[in-house]
Amino acid sequence: MRCTPTVSLILIALALPLAAQAPDTTRVDSITTDTTPPAPPAAPTPEQQRYLEGLRRVARGISQLRIGVDQATRAQTATDSLARRRAASRLGGFCGSARSFMSGGRAQMQPMVYADTAQLKARLLVQRLDAIITYTKTCETEARYQTAAVTAEVGKRLQAYEEALSAFRIAAGLQAPADSSKPASP
Repeated sequence: MRCTPTVSLILIALALPLAAQAPDTTRVDSITTDTTPPAPPAAPTPEQQRYLEGLRRVARGISQLRIGVDQATRAQTATDSLARRRAASRLGGFCGSARSFMSGGRAQMQPMVYADTAQLKARLLVQRLDAIITYTKTCETEARYQTAAVTAEVGKRLQAYEEALSAFRIAAGLQAPADSSKPASP
């Protein structure tokens, strides 16, 4: 059968729409992504707000302890004995001042205001805080005489507190969990 040019044009014109209707053979990713943003955390209850206000006051005491530990650690490398004694005395003073802030804030922090996992994390945070408050009495009296041992112990307790604080913030919905799939920024 011989095709004339007009018949060929008609066949081509009919074939184009049929080719457009052919099934798509491109590979489709089988993983679907959820495009809905996560629901914002519920507003804290008045009791939870009180807990957070206590935590804010505790943070002031924690920052004072950090300053005292940093100064005492830096002074330990100095050759001037007077600078080391002053830093050790300041550490004792910071411990006393920090204890007053932390004790006042701790009184507002009742872990029972949270539920489930957040309550467990809040309780652990309070336990770590109580350990720091208890040790600040020793820190205040012994910092002048055993500066290296006191700074090491305070540093260890502060590290445990920071880990508990981070876990609490994630459990209470105050901070998004770190995404392990993202590369760490330098």
